[in-house]
Amino acid sequence: MGGNGDRCRFRGTDAVARGAPGCVHEAPVSRVRLHWLRHAVWCHDRVRPVSHNGSMIPDDEYLLKLGRVTYTLALLESVALAELDQLAGLPPALAPRKLAGKSIEAIARVLSDSANTGKVADETTRAWLQVAGGELAAAGRIHHAIKHARAAEEGEQPHLHRRSGEAGDAVDITTAWLQRAQSDLDDALRQISGGRAKAA
Repeated sequence: MGGNGDRCRFRGTDAVARGAPGCVHEAPVSRVRLHWLRHAVWCHDRVRPVSHNGSMIPDDEYLLKLGRVTYTLALLESVALAELDQLAGLPPALAPRKLAGKSIEAIARVLSDSANTGKVADETTRAWLQVAGGELAAAGRIHHAIKHARAAEEGEQPHLHRRSGEAGDAVDITTAWLQRAQSDLDDALRQISGGRAKAA
């Protein structure tokens, strides 16, 4: 199989891979990458490759930092819920079981809502809720930037970039950006994990 007009069965799609073999699994080794790149451009029209001779994948250092930031976001949410579960005198809206299925941004809004914190009698607990809500809100902005980012445009070093628009202002998610984000998240973990002991 090969030539123009062949059906591309890459990931179950039925798009036409122009000039590429019929399926990536049937393509000669020397043409697999070219077929994948063409598929990304013509079949999905969402990601533009850096170059036909280069790689769309960032280096290992970038991916490691991106993975650590992503994991720390999930860890921060888990720690916040675990701390919340140890606090007494909370209204039903702040019950961890009700927040477990929500996004980090949604949890931040609930913890910061004065309609909820106003029902907490203990002043130290209220203070922790405000701190936790603020830290989760800041972490939510990091999560939002990564979630709505796309691959870099052609000719740029491979990395994520969020364009300006409905998702928010443009954010260039470079290695330096990931380092700053990681530092902020590490600090947020320290702030939130100290809340239970202070409120006890």
